[in-house]
Amino acid sequence: MSKNKKSVFRIFPILLCTMMFIKVNGQHLDNYKWKNRILIVKTLNENSPKYKAQLKEFKNAFSELKERKLILFLIVGDKYQKIDGDALEINTTWKSLEDKHKNISDDSDDFEVVLIGLDGGIKLKKQDVLTTKELYNVIDRMPMRLNELKHKK
Repeated sequence: MSKNKKSVFRIFPILLCTMMFIKVNGQHLDNYKWKNRILIVKTLNENSPKYKAQLKEFKNAFSELKERKLILFLIVGDKYQKIDGDALEINTTWKSLEDKHKNISDDSDDFEVVLIGLDGGIKLKKQDVLTTKELYNVIDRMPMRLNELKHKK
């Protein structure tokens, strides 16, 4: 067998797994596509200093997040909560993360923040605390956000 054919057989399983990963995660997030931006804050440990700092960063910013059509998903281990209100409610109910949704982000990182745009594409991925200023700068430069602001005036 030629060297090129061997390479194809090695790459095919990787491509297949990647396509399956995208399909599984896409189904979960398709409910929000074209309606909301999504911010995922994921940690393996709720006592993580970065996780606590991230919650503190967003604690008083929910009206700005809501105005930018942002839904926040907090993921701690295999539990999550969705926050799309005006205030962070620490006592909200945590739900079990279904197996098919556990690959939303990289499990090898203790802390990760992922911003997903209205089109369903990843716009920002970070392993450090995301400031509201940085988040707003990223969102407010997006073409759809510029269009929203234009029509708001």
